[in-house]
Amino acid sequence: MRGSRLRARVALLASVIAIPTSMLMSASAAPTFELTRISGSGGFEQGINILPDGTIYVDEPSGLGAHSKLFRSSDFGQTYSRITFPTPYGRLPGGGDSDVVLSDDGRVYFLDLWGGSNSLSVSHDGGDTWTVGNPIVGIPTSDRQWIGLGARDPGTDLDTVYVVYSKLVVQPDWSWLARSTDGGMTFTYHRPIPFPTGGTEGPTGNLVSKDDFLAFVFEDGGRLGVGVSTDAGETWTSTPINALIPDADNNIPSIAMDGDDLHVAYVNRLDHSIMTATSHDRGVTWSAPTPVATTEGVNVFTWIASRDGKVGVAWYGSDSDVEVPDNVPADGTWDVHYAESLDAGSSYGESVVVAPDVKAGAICTAGLSCSGGREVGDFIALEIGYDGKAYIALYNRGPGHVAVQVS
Repeated sequence: MRGSRLRARVALLASVIAIPTSMLMSASAAPTFELTRISGSGGFEQGINILPDGTIYVDEPSGLGAHSKLFRSSDFGQTYSRITFPTPYGRLPGGGDSDVVLSDDGRVYFLDLWGGSNSLSVSHDGGDTWTVGNPIVGIPTSDRQWIGLGARDPGTDLDTVYVVYSKLVVQPDWSWLARSTDGGMTFTYHRPIPFPTGGTEGPTGNLVSKDDFLAFVFEDGGRLGVGVSTDAGETWTSTPINALIPDADNNIPSIAMDGDDLHVAYVNRLDHSIMTATSHDRGVTWSAPTPVATTEGVNVFTWIASRDGKVGVAWYGSDSDVEVPDNVPADGTWDVHYAESLDAGSSYGESVVVAPDVKAGAICTAGLSCSGGREVGDFIALEIGYDGKAYIALYNRGPGHVAVQVS
Protein backbone atom coordinates (compact mmCIF):
# COMPACT_ATOMS: atom_id res chain seq x y z
CA MET A 1 0.00 0.00 0.00
CA ARG A 2 1.11 3.54 -0.60
CA GLY A 3 0.06 7.00 0.64
CA SER A 4 -3.64 7.12 1.44
CA ARG A 5 -4.45 4.28 -0.95
CA LEU A 6 -5.06 0.74 0.32
CA ARG A 7 -4.43 -1.36 -2.75
CA ALA A 8 -6.04 -4.63 -3.70
CA ARG A 9 -3.27 -7.14 -4.27
CA VAL A 10 -3.42 -9.32 -7.37
CA ALA A 11 -1.65 -12.58 -7.98
CA LEU A 12 1.31 -11.49 -10.04
CA LEU A 13 4.69 -13.13 -10.35
CA ALA A 14 8.06 -11.70 -9.49
CA SER A 15 11.74 -12.28 -9.99
CA VAL A 16 14.92 -11.80 -8.06
CA ILE A 17 17.94 -10.96 -10.16
CA ALA A 18 21.44 -11.50 -8.88
CA ILE A 19 24.03 -9.45 -10.74
CA PRO A 20 27.60 -10.18 -9.81
CA THR A 21 29.46 -6.89 -9.71
CA SER A 22 33.04 -8.07 -9.33
CA MET A 23 33.87 -6.15 -12.51
CA LEU A 24 37.22 -4.90 -11.28
CA MET A 25 38.64 -4.09 -14.72
CA SER A 26 35.66 -2.13 -15.98
CA ALA A 27 32.59 -0.77 -14.22
CA SER A 28 30.73 -0.92 -17.55
CA ALA A 29 31.32 -4.62 -18.38
CA ALA A 30 28.06 -6.25 -19.45
CA PRO A 31 27.15 -9.43 -17.53
CA THR A 32 25.00 -12.28 -18.83
CA PHE A 33 22.57 -14.29 -16.71
CA GLU A 34 21.13 -17.71 -15.95
CA LEU A 35 17.65 -18.04 -14.43
CA THR A 36 16.40 -20.03 -11.43
CA ARG A 37 12.76 -19.93 -10.39
CA ILE A 38 11.53 -18.85 -6.95
CA SER A 39 8.90 -21.49 -6.30
CA GLY A 40 5.71 -20.05 -4.81
CA SER A 41 6.31 -16.40 -5.71
CA GLY A 42 3.12 -14.63 -6.72
CA GLY A 43 3.06 -10.99 -5.69
CA PHE A 44 4.98 -7.76 -6.24
CA GLU A 45 7.00 -5.14 -4.32
CA GLN A 46 9.49 -7.72 -3.14
CA GLY A 47 12.20 -6.70 -0.72
CA ILE A 48 15.59 -8.37 -0.52
CA ASN A 49 18.10 -8.68 2.33
CA ILE A 50 21.35 -10.65 2.63
CA LEU A 51 23.37 -11.96 5.58
CA PRO A 52 27.20 -12.03 5.65
CA ASP A 53 27.13 -15.82 5.10
CA GLY A 54 25.21 -15.32 1.85
CA THR A 55 21.75 -16.31 3.09
CA ILE A 56 19.16 -14.34 1.10
CA TYR A 57 15.68 -13.33 2.27
CA VAL A 58 12.96 -12.14 -0.12
CA ASP A 59 9.75 -10.74 1.35
CA GLU A 60 6.61 -10.32 -0.73
CA PRO A 61 3.17 -8.87 0.11
CA SER A 62 0.35 -11.22 -0.80
CA GLY A 63 -2.78 -9.13 -0.21
CA LEU A 64 -4.70 -8.21 2.92
CA GLY A 65 -6.21 -11.09 4.82
CA ALA A 66 -3.15 -13.32 5.03
CA HIS A 67 0.39 -12.58 6.12
CA SER A 68 2.97 -11.66 3.50
CA LYS A 69 5.37 -14.27 2.17
CA LEU A 70 9.00 -14.71 3.15
CA PHE A 71 11.45 -16.82 1.15
CA ARG A 72 14.97 -17.91 2.08
CA SER A 73 17.90 -19.13 0.00
CA SER A 74 20.85 -20.86 1.64
CA ASP A 75 22.71 -21.70 -1.60
CA PHE A 76 23.53 -18.22 -2.89
CA GLY A 77 20.26 -17.77 -4.74
CA GLN A 78 20.14 -21.05 -6.63
CA THR A 79 16.97 -22.21 -4.85
CA TYR A 80 14.43 -20.61 -2.51
CA SER A 81 12.08 -22.10 0.04
CA ARG A 82 9.14 -20.41 1.71
CA ILE A 83 9.32 -19.81 5.44
CA THR A 84 6.18 -20.78 7.33
CA PHE A 85 5.00 -18.97 10.43
CA PRO A 86 3.42 -21.10 13.15
CA THR A 87 0.72 -20.01 15.57
CA PRO A 88 0.33 -17.43 17.07
CA TYR A 89 1.12 -15.53 13.86
CA GLY A 90 -2.50 -16.00 12.76
CA ARG A 91 -3.75 -13.61 15.42
CA LEU A 92 -1.69 -10.83 13.84
CA PRO A 93 -2.54 -10.69 10.12
CA GLY A 94 -0.71 -8.88 7.34
CA GLY A 95 -0.36 -9.00 3.58
CA GLY A 96 -0.48 -5.27 2.80
CA ASP A 97 3.16 -4.17 2.81
CA SER A 98 6.19 -6.04 4.10
CA ASP A 99 9.76 -5.17 5.04
CA VAL A 100 12.68 -7.08 6.55
CA VAL A 101 15.83 -6.06 8.41
CA LEU A 102 18.66 -8.40 9.45
CA SER A 103 21.35 -8.29 12.10
CA ASP A 104 24.76 -9.56 11.02
CA ASP A 105 24.48 -12.53 13.37
CA GLY A 106 21.27 -13.82 11.80
CA ARG A 107 18.39 -12.18 13.61
CA VAL A 108 15.48 -11.60 11.22
CA TYR A 109 12.81 -8.94 11.77
CA PHE A 110 9.78 -9.35 9.48
CA LEU A 111 7.33 -6.42 9.44
CA ASP A 112 3.90 -6.93 7.87
CA LEU A 113 1.11 -4.37 7.35
CA TRP A 114 -2.54 -5.23 7.78
CA GLY A 115 -4.09 -1.76 7.54
CA GLY A 116 -5.00 -1.33 11.17
CA SER A 117 -1.43 -1.80 12.30
CA ASN A 118 1.82 -3.64 11.64
CA SER A 119 2.67 -7.14 12.83
CA LEU A 120 6.30 -7.85 13.69
CA SER A 121 7.71 -11.37 13.81
CA VAL A 122 11.25 -11.92 15.12
CA SER A 123 13.59 -14.87 14.62
CA HIS A 124 16.90 -15.27 16.46
CA ASP A 125 17.95 -18.31 14.42
CA GLY A 126 17.76 -17.16 10.81
CA GLY A 127 14.06 -17.87 10.35
CA ASP A 128 13.68 -21.38 11.79
CA THR A 129 11.63 -20.30 14.82
CA TRP A 130 9.69 -17.08 15.44
CA THR A 131 8.36 -14.89 18.21
CA VAL A 132 5.48 -12.49 17.57
CA GLY A 133 5.37 -9.01 19.06
CA ASN A 134 2.43 -6.76 19.82
CA PRO A 135 0.93 -4.58 17.06
CA ILE A 136 2.91 -1.41 16.50
CA VAL A 137 -0.06 0.98 16.37
CA GLY A 138 -3.63 0.42 17.44
CA ILE A 139 -5.70 2.56 15.08
CA PRO A 140 -6.46 1.90 11.38
CA THR A 141 -4.28 4.63 9.89
CA SER A 142 -0.90 3.00 9.36
CA ASP A 143 0.56 2.57 5.87
CA ARG A 144 3.86 1.84 4.04
CA GLN A 145 6.16 0.97 6.89
CA TRP A 146 9.96 0.62 6.88
CA ILE A 147 12.10 -1.06 9.54
CA GLY A 148 15.62 -0.51 10.83
CA LEU A 149 17.87 -1.68 13.69
CA GLY A 150 19.66 0.35 16.34
CA ALA A 151 22.05 -0.57 19.13
CA ARG A 152 21.84 -3.86 21.04
CA ASP A 153 21.52 -3.69 24.81
CA PRO A 154 24.46 -5.70 26.25
CA GLY A 155 22.49 -6.48 29.38
CA THR A 156 19.34 -7.87 27.75
CA ASP A 157 20.92 -8.87 24.42
CA LEU A 158 17.93 -7.23 22.71
CA ASP A 159 18.06 -4.91 19.71
CA THR A 160 16.55 -1.47 19.40
CA VAL A 161 14.06 -1.60 16.52
CA TYR A 162 12.85 1.43 14.55
CA VAL A 163 9.79 1.68 12.31
CA VAL A 164 8.94 4.66 10.11
CA TYR A 165 5.36 4.59 8.85
CA SER A 166 2.68 6.84 7.40
CA LYS A 167 -0.19 7.93 9.61
CA LEU A 168 -2.83 8.93 7.14
CA VAL A 169 -5.44 10.91 9.07
CA VAL A 170 -3.30 13.74 10.44
CA GLN A 171 -1.30 16.01 8.16
CA PRO A 172 1.23 17.60 7.95
CA ASP A 173 2.31 14.98 10.54
CA TRP A 174 2.28 12.35 7.82
CA SER A 175 5.33 10.35 8.87
CA TRP A 176 5.78 8.82 12.31
CA LEU A 177 8.51 6.93 14.13
CA ALA A 178 7.89 3.95 16.40
CA ARG A 179 10.72 2.61 18.57
CA SER A 180 11.14 -0.61 20.53
CA THR A 181 13.90 -1.24 23.05
CA ASP A 182 13.00 -4.88 23.71
CA GLY A 183 13.77 -6.44 20.35
CA GLY A 184 10.47 -5.54 18.73
CA MET A 185 8.14 -7.13 21.27
CA THR A 186 6.58 -3.80 22.30
CA PHE A 187 6.60 -0.31 20.79
CA THR A 188 5.90 2.27 23.47
CA TYR A 189 7.44 5.23 21.63
CA HIS A 190 5.41 6.90 18.87
CA ARG A 191 6.14 10.39 17.63
CA PRO A 192 5.54 12.39 14.43
CA ILE A 193 8.61 13.26 12.38
CA PRO A 194 8.57 16.99 11.64
CA PHE A 195 9.17 18.27 8.12
CA PRO A 196 10.60 21.80 8.20
CA THR A 197 9.38 22.32 4.62
CA GLY A 198 5.81 22.00 5.84
CA GLY A 199 4.87 18.45 5.02
CA THR A 200 5.32 15.75 2.46
CA GLU A 201 3.17 14.96 -0.55
CA GLY A 202 4.65 11.58 -1.30
CA PRO A 203 5.16 8.40 0.68
CA THR A 204 8.19 8.02 2.90
CA GLY A 205 11.09 6.05 1.44
CA ASN A 206 13.01 3.27 3.14
CA LEU A 207 14.82 3.69 6.45
CA VAL A 208 18.55 3.22 7.08
CA SER A 209 19.97 3.12 10.60
CA LYS A 210 23.02 2.41 12.72
CA ASP A 211 22.93 2.64 16.52
CA ASP A 212 21.31 6.04 17.28
CA PHE A 213 21.55 7.29 13.68
CA LEU A 214 18.52 7.15 11.37
CA ALA A 215 17.88 8.55 7.89
CA PHE A 216 15.13 8.28 5.32
CA VAL A 217 14.27 10.04 2.08
CA PHE A 218 10.96 11.70 1.27
CA GLU A 219 9.33 13.68 -1.51
CA ASP A 220 7.81 17.10 -0.94
CA GLY A 221 6.28 18.92 -3.89
CA GLY A 222 8.56 17.15 -6.38
CA ARG A 223 11.69 17.86 -4.37
CA LEU A 224 13.65 15.22 -2.52
CA GLY A 225 14.58 15.66 1.10
CA VAL A 226 16.48 13.50 3.56
CA GLY A 227 15.46 13.40 7.20
CA VAL A 228 18.26 12.61 9.68
CA SER A 229 18.30 11.91 13.39
CA THR A 230 21.45 11.36 15.45
CA ASP A 231 19.66 10.68 18.75
CA ALA A 232 17.46 7.65 18.03
CA GLY A 233 14.63 9.75 16.63
CA GLU A 234 14.27 12.32 19.39
CA THR A 235 15.13 15.23 17.07
CA TRP A 236 15.36 15.55 13.28
CA THR A 237 16.91 17.73 10.62
CA SER A 238 16.10 17.65 6.90
CA THR A 239 18.12 18.62 3.85
CA PRO A 240 16.88 19.15 0.26
CA ILE A 241 18.67 17.02 -2.34
CA ASN A 242 17.71 18.11 -5.83
CA ALA A 243 17.47 21.50 -7.52
CA LEU A 244 14.89 24.10 -6.57
CA ILE A 245 12.69 23.09 -9.48
CA PRO A 246 10.26 20.23 -8.99
CA ASP A 247 12.21 17.69 -11.03
CA ALA A 248 11.97 14.56 -8.88
CA ASP A 249 9.48 11.90 -9.91
CA ASN A 250 9.94 9.27 -7.26
CA ASN A 251 6.77 7.74 -5.96
CA ILE A 252 8.57 5.75 -3.25
CA PRO A 253 12.18 7.04 -3.15
CA SER A 254 15.16 5.11 -1.75
CA ILE A 255 18.29 5.72 0.29
CA ALA A 256 21.39 3.60 1.00
CA MET A 257 23.98 3.79 3.78
CA ASP A 258 27.60 2.61 3.60
CA GLY A 259 29.63 3.66 6.64
CA ASP A 260 29.32 7.45 6.78
CA ASP A 261 28.14 7.64 3.16
CA LEU A 262 24.49 8.14 2.25
CA HIS A 263 23.22 7.77 -1.32
CA VAL A 264 19.83 8.62 -2.83
CA ALA A 265 18.48 8.01 -6.35
CA TYR A 266 15.60 9.48 -8.31
CA VAL A 267 14.15 9.92 -11.81
CA ASN A 268 14.28 13.46 -13.23
CA ARG A 269 10.81 13.93 -14.67
CA LEU A 270 12.05 16.66 -17.04
CA ASP A 271 14.21 14.33 -19.15
CA HIS A 272 13.65 10.88 -17.57
CA SER A 273 17.31 10.60 -16.56
CA ILE A 274 18.39 8.60 -13.50
CA MET A 275 20.05 10.84 -10.91
CA THR A 276 21.88 10.19 -7.64
CA ALA A 277 23.31 12.34 -4.87
CA THR A 278 25.85 11.41 -2.19
CA SER A 279 26.74 12.60 1.29
CA HIS A 280 30.06 11.56 2.85
CA ASP A 281 29.20 12.96 6.29
CA ARG A 282 25.92 11.20 7.16
CA GLY A 283 23.67 13.76 5.55
CA VAL A 284 25.22 17.03 6.73
CA THR A 285 26.30 18.05 3.21
CA TRP A 286 25.40 16.62 -0.18
CA SER A 287 26.95 16.51 -3.62
CA ALA A 288 25.22 17.98 -6.63
CA PRO A 289 22.98 15.39 -8.30
CA THR A 290 25.01 13.06 -10.54
CA PRO A 291 23.51 11.60 -13.74
CA VAL A 292 23.59 7.82 -13.87
CA ALA A 293 21.83 7.11 -17.15
CA THR A 294 19.66 8.78 -19.78
CA THR A 295 17.46 6.69 -22.03
CA GLU A 296 15.41 7.48 -25.12
CA GLY A 297 12.18 6.56 -23.38
CA VAL A 298 10.83 6.80 -19.84
CA ASN A 299 12.10 5.45 -16.50
CA VAL A 300 10.37 4.79 -13.19
CA PHE A 301 10.96 3.32 -9.71
CA THR A 302 14.64 3.61 -8.90
CA TRP A 303 16.32 1.83 -5.99
CA ILE A 304 19.84 2.35 -4.69
CA ALA A 305 22.13 0.17 -2.56
CA SER A 306 25.77 0.36 -1.45
CA ARG A 307 28.45 -1.65 0.32
CA ASP A 308 32.23 -1.17 0.63
CA GLY A 309 32.30 1.75 -1.80
CA LYS A 310 30.23 0.03 -4.49
CA VAL A 311 26.92 1.75 -5.31
CA GLY A 312 24.25 0.15 -7.48
CA VAL A 313 21.09 1.64 -8.97
CA ALA A 314 18.22 -0.34 -10.53
CA TRP A 315 15.06 0.83 -12.29
CA TYR A 316 12.35 0.00 -14.81
CA GLY A 317 12.82 1.58 -18.25
CA SER A 318 10.82 1.65 -21.48
CA ASP A 319 11.94 2.98 -24.87
CA SER A 320 8.38 4.09 -25.65
CA ASP A 321 8.20 7.73 -26.78
CA VAL A 322 5.95 9.00 -23.98
CA GLU A 323 6.22 11.61 -21.24
CA VAL A 324 5.05 9.52 -18.29
CA PRO A 325 5.07 5.78 -17.51
CA ASP A 326 1.27 5.76 -17.30
CA ASN A 327 1.11 6.45 -21.07
CA VAL A 328 3.23 3.56 -22.35
CA PRO A 329 1.02 1.86 -24.98
CA ALA A 330 -0.17 -1.73 -24.75
CA ASP A 331 2.50 -2.88 -27.19
CA GLY A 332 5.28 -1.04 -25.34
CA THR A 333 7.59 -3.05 -23.12
CA TRP A 334 9.68 -2.49 -20.00
CA ASP A 335 13.18 -3.69 -19.17
CA VAL A 336 15.00 -3.72 -15.84
CA HIS A 337 18.19 -1.63 -15.94
CA TYR A 338 21.18 -1.48 -13.63
CA ALA A 339 24.23 0.78 -13.31
CA GLU A 340 26.97 0.84 -10.71
CA SER A 341 29.69 3.02 -9.27
CA LEU A 342 32.98 1.65 -7.94
CA ASP A 343 34.09 5.02 -6.49
CA ALA A 344 31.44 5.62 -3.82
CA GLY A 345 29.00 7.37 -6.13
CA SER A 346 31.32 9.83 -7.88
CA SER A 347 30.81 8.25 -11.31
CA TYR A 348 28.86 5.40 -12.84
CA GLY A 349 29.59 2.84 -15.51
CA GLU A 350 27.35 2.34 -18.50
CA SER A 351 23.97 0.90 -17.65
CA VAL A 352 22.98 -2.61 -18.71
CA VAL A 353 19.64 -4.33 -19.30
CA VAL A 354 19.51 -7.15 -16.78
CA ALA A 355 15.98 -8.39 -17.48
CA PRO A 356 14.32 -7.59 -20.84
CA ASP A 357 10.62 -7.39 -21.54
CA VAL A 358 9.45 -7.84 -17.94
CA LYS A 359 6.13 -6.08 -18.54
CA ALA A 360 3.98 -4.71 -21.37
CA GLY A 361 1.91 -1.53 -21.35
CA ALA A 362 1.61 1.22 -18.78
CA ILE A 363 3.09 1.30 -15.31
CA CYS A 364 0.52 3.26 -13.37
CA THR A 365 1.82 5.40 -10.52
CA ALA A 366 -1.53 6.60 -9.12
CA GLY A 367 -2.18 3.83 -6.61
CA LEU A 368 -5.71 2.59 -6.06
CA SER A 369 -7.10 5.02 -8.63
CA CYS A 370 -5.29 3.08 -11.36
CA SER A 371 -7.53 1.05 -13.64
CA GLY A 372 -4.58 -1.12 -14.70
CA GLY A 373 -0.82 -1.17 -14.94
CA ARG A 374 -0.27 -2.05 -11.29
CA GLU A 375 1.71 -5.25 -11.86
CA VAL A 376 5.06 -3.94 -10.60
CA GLY A 377 3.61 -2.18 -7.54
CA ASP A 378 5.42 0.99 -6.46
CA PHE A 379 9.10 0.13 -6.32
CA ILE A 380 11.93 -2.17 -7.31
CA ALA A 381 14.38 -3.50 -4.70
CA LEU A 382 18.17 -3.87 -4.75
CA GLU A 383 20.83 -5.05 -2.32
CA ILE A 384 24.63 -5.25 -2.57
CA GLY A 385 25.71 -8.51 -0.96
CA TYR A 386 28.83 -9.16 1.10
CA ASP A 387 30.17 -11.06 -1.91
CA GLY A 388 30.22 -7.89 -4.04
CA LYS A 389 27.20 -8.94 -6.11
CA ALA A 390 24.10 -6.86 -6.70
CA TYR A 391 20.74 -8.56 -6.14
CA ILE A 392 17.62 -7.02 -7.64
CA ALA A 393 14.10 -8.04 -6.62
CA LEU A 394 11.65 -7.19 -9.39
CA TYR A 395 8.46 -8.02 -11.20
CA ASN A 396 8.76 -10.22 -14.28
CA ARG A 397 5.87 -11.66 -16.25
CA GLY A 398 6.00 -15.40 -15.89
CA PRO A 399 7.35 -17.39 -12.91
CA GLY A 400 9.59 -15.75 -10.36
CA HIS A 401 13.29 -16.34 -11.07
CA VAL A 402 16.83 -15.70 -9.91
CA ALA A 403 19.28 -14.61 -12.61
CA VAL A 404 22.98 -15.27 -11.96
CA GLN A 405 25.87 -13.99 -14.05
CA VAL A 406 27.49 -16.72 -16.16
CA SER A 407 29.95 -14.60 -18.17
